[in-house]
Amino acid sequence: MILKRLLSKLPDLIGTSGFLDVKLSGIEYDSGRIRPGELFVAIPGMNVDGNKYIDEAIARGASAIIGEKKIDLGPIPYVRVKDSRIALARVSTLFYDMPARKID
Repeated sequence: MILKRLLSKLPDLIGTSGFLDVKLSGIEYDSGRIRPGELFVAIPGMNVDGNKYIDEAIARGASAIIGEKKIDLGPIPYVRVKDSRIALARVSTLFYDMPARKID
């Protein structure tokens, strides 16, 4: 799926940078599990801030990043949102073809 298409699910979108027509192969919020082509969602937590792992995610092959902080990643597409947790839920729903609809 193309990153630009996922942005339609983000009503709290603050801004974007980089080429948004990048094709994504998956979505991940754990930088240690990123595979090339995936979208990394940086989530600030109680004990650990996912933003600290953006560089690791990129090094592991992340094609794009979603986060809450104002940062510049150069050529890597970055999507700034108000709430990364909500963004993760919304883009995952679209990317994985609305899995809740398949529950009986």
